[in-house]
Amino acid sequence: MIKKNKGYRFRLKPNKEQMVYLEKAFGCSRKMYNLYVDMLYKQLHEKNFINGKIDYKAINLPTPAIIKKDYEYMKEIDSLAFANVKEKTRTKERLAS
Repeated sequence: MIKKNKGYRFRLKPNKEQMVYLEKAFGCSRKMYNLYVDMLYKQLHEKNFINGKIDYKAINLPTPAIIKKDYEYMKEIDSLAFANVKEKTRTKERLAS
């Protein structure tokens, strides 16, 4: 029996309003990721981390809701996108060590 893989292609054709929302969502997600990386580096610097293991329980990243309070424009974007950013940041931390 030969195994065949099927694939599907989808094309998004957002209208102007949806395009603006998607641009804001991608921009805010990128900003959130950069904030998390900055916080991570600050916490590692405070603990004098030099080529050792990261104690993940010792690193405290704030929730997206706390960060959204500081940035007014992030309140328009769905919190699920920000939760994914935090999860990806945690995953990359684990892969880096």
